[in-house]
Amino acid sequence: LCCVTPRFGVRCHFTRRGGHQVIVCLFREARGGLQHYVQLPAEPHGLPLNVTIMPEHLKNLGYTTHMIGKWNLGYYKESYTPTRRGFDSFYGFLNGGEDYYDHTILFANGSGLDFWDGTTPVRNQSHHYSTDLFTKKALALINDHDQAKPMFLYFSHQAVHSGDFEVELEAPASAIAHFPYIEEQNRSIIAGAVYELDKSVGLVMEALNKRGMLKNSIIVFSTDNGALPWGEQPNSGYNWPLRGAKFTLWEGGVRGAAFVWSPLLSKSGRLSNQLMHITDWLPTLYSAAGGNLSKLSNIDGKDMWKALSQDLQSPRQEVLINIDPTDNTSALIVGRHKIVLGSYNEGMYDHRTKAPGGSRTVDGLNQMMLSSQTGKVLKDFYNVPQLTVRPNWRNETVVRCDQYAPRDNFVAASPPYYFDLEHDPCELNNLAASNMTELKELTKKIEEYAKSMVPPANKPLDPRGMPQYNHGLWGPWE
Repeated sequence: LCCVTPRFGVRCHFTRRGGHQVIVCLFREARGGLQHYVQLPAEPHGLPLNVTIMPEHLKNLGYTTHMIGKWNLGYYKESYTPTRRGFDSFYGFLNGGEDYYDHTILFANGSGLDFWDGTTPVRNQSHHYSTDLFTKKALALINDHDQAKPMFLYFSHQAVHSGDFEVELEAPASAIAHFPYIEEQNRSIIAGAVYELDKSVGLVMEALNKRGMLKNSIIVFSTDNGALPWGEQPNSGYNWPLRGAKFTLWEGGVRGAAFVWSPLLSKSGRLSNQLMHITDWLPTLYSAAGGNLSKLSNIDGKDMWKALSQDLQSPRQEVLINIDPTDNTSALIVGRHKIVLGSYNEGMYDHRTKAPGGSRTVDGLNQMMLSSQTGKVLKDFYNVPQLTVRPNWRNETVVRCDQYAPRDNFVAASPPYYFDLEHDPCELNNLAASNMTELKELTKKIEEYAKSMVPPANKPLDPRGMPQYNHGLWGPWE
């Protein structure tokens, strides 16, 4: 959740590996050395210090800047941590995941605490659910904010990511109890975690409204990658009907859902299919906040604010998904077409997988939204007796596949692949054999992108970063 104080859906594509958040949004991962794998605990590297990120740019516009939740961009030196990268405050964890209740990580035979208030470890919040703790902090920041200055709040919720490397997703029993019809334990847990996340969003919206801040706010809610139903650190999320999962180049790994709400939007209450990449958030929000884009210099992102606000054509026509020289995989979208080269982990995540367990009827979803905390806040904000729900919204947002693709000829781990995403969003029909000229053209584009790529920055773990040598903490050690 990203709140900039100066409603529609957005289709957004993300880079492959996940874990690198909205605040980066400066250039493609291949230009920052982050294209192979996420930052692991005790790895001695991080987002390069010569990279200026969103909170630093917004501070130059006079913003107060706060971060809550997941960092995962390096911390082996204190200079790499959030309050040294433009945030006035930080309340959260430095790695990619942790136990939701005791806020520890068990990894590589090391167990330690990863919960921080700025650069001070938080040792007194064991047994408190992270979603609740983070929400309380957000409410305190909003309530204490001096409205003489604009505010940027980057709320990088842990939910619904998995826990640490040994613990999958967790949720309070009271939240899980709302979903008996699912009849599958792990799916019930993720539903409970989403339930708590939904409550958090509503409470943040309520706090902004009570302080009169909603009228000049931009709210962005977005994922950073697809779900991971199995494998390392799964969360029992499924990307059906899309192919693949987190870590992959398939649409299930990189096509994300998002929404933007703001009274500053010229045309709201709509579904957007405008092509967008995660690097676009920086220039988009910086522009909306009144920044001069020429000051952002060498970035890959496009300013989407006018296109999103006024429902204009997207300035972005292509998206480099990733180039990984270690796995020898890459993918690129140009217009409606997508090329995928190479295969990750011998095709382990190449499949389309339906979620197990039962599901609730879709009847009554409109009323559920209207009666939610966020629905009540917006009703009060607009001062109307009843909010209007967009007719047929659910059918508009559902991804449908089988009626578009002429045939399903997909073979796992058999690149190259070439798809028409407009007619085949689920990547069922590989058109490579009949489009060799186009395939070669897009391959050349990837080769051109690769010229600006730096080597992957991942490094062997440094024993000095293990908690047994670092005061029981996962934190800076140099």
